[in-house]
Amino acid sequence: MPYYRLYSQNERGSFFRVMEIVVETDAAALASARDLEHSHPVEVWQQGRKVGVVHPGE
Repeated sequence: MPYYRLYSQNERGSFFRVMEIVVETDAAALASARDLEHSHPVEVWQQGRKVGVVHPGE
C-alpha cells in the first residue's frame, strides 16, 4: 500500500507540519487531508508526485 505525506502550510506558504499516512488511493489520501482539523492549506504528496491541495472548508 502506498504512503502519502500531508504538508500543512502557514500563511507565508511555509510548511509547519508533516503527517505520513498509508492509504490505497489518491482519493483516500485527499479524503484524509479533508478530515483534518485545519485552518491552512494541506498539500498531499505521494513520493515526488503532488496529488493535490486541500483548502480549509473543503
